[in-house]
Amino acid sequence: MRDTESNLPFVSSKDIPNKHTDIIWEIQWVQRENKAEALISISGDGRIIEWSMKKGLEYSDLKQLKRETNPNQKDVYAGAINEQKAGCINFINTGGLSIDFPVNDSGNNYFVATEDCSVHKCSTSFSERYSNNYYGHMGPIYRIRCNPFWHPNDCPIFITCSYDWTVRVWHEKESEPKLTCHQIGNLQQQVNDICWSPNTSSVFASVANDGRIEIWDLKKDSLAPQFDDWDKTADGEKDHTPKTVVKFSKTSPVLLSGAIDGRVGVYRTYGLEHGPVSDEDQMHRLMSAIAKEDFSSSKAKENDEAAAAQ
Repeated sequence: MRDTESNLPFVSSKDIPNKHTDIIWEIQWVQRENKAEALISISGDGRIIEWSMKKGLEYSDLKQLKRETNPNQKDVYAGAINEQKAGCINFINTGGLSIDFPVNDSGNNYFVATEDCSVHKCSTSFSERYSNNYYGHMGPIYRIRCNPFWHPNDCPIFITCSYDWTVRVWHEKESEPKLTCHQIGNLQQQVNDICWSPNTSSVFASVANDGRIEIWDLKKDSLAPQFDDWDKTADGEKDHTPKTVVKFSKTSPVLLSGAIDGRVGVYRTYGLEHGPVSDEDQMHRLMSAIAKEDFSSSKAKENDEAAAAQ
């Protein structure tokens, strides 16, 4: 944080011992229950740190991320089974890439995305273990975002994007993705960022390493985006400069994206709004969208059991 007059930081972690030792990939302001607002950071060193500015800049470790056995990584999974049989399981740290807190929550629960293709639900009350694990991606997960229309009576819906070219939609109670959204077209690249619409629960935007920007509405179509395009070069050709960040404006029908070369694109959107309606209506819209094709592990198990009984 910087003083606007002196252009110097109010506080800095530069000289704090035991600070992060790798890239800090994301920071978020969080209102913790019965506590002042805190800054949470996640890093490639696998540490999640809560920062306080009551007396200068102080920190406390929330969690050290550990690598879990991912059933999608068969070679690693087989090796872990053999180690477990031998009684010599090693708990290896893994890097954290993104973190998000469900809205309207006390700030005690949060989700993290890791470089080892896994998502974990964590609690500030239990620093030594995960509340749940989610598997489905085949590459590092660059961003995780909880739907902004969730409220305490429902289980959060969240999305992730990955090096594996996909965006996946998850239900908090399911360990496997509900929907998988693939890029269309011949150019398939890692998806670097995602963002839910603040106005329509089923709409999100994504940006990819090939310069593509996509807008999806799961209610209308979970197999193809409503819009996908690239910026244009001076010659009118597609600009394939990798895009790294995307954001919806909270007050205007505007979408912004940032590219690796420092350029920011501003886009006017049309026809994406769903409202004004209640948050309950928004959640119904989203839940009905992901229920159209139920890929949940529990549903698959029920179907397998029913088939076996016949």
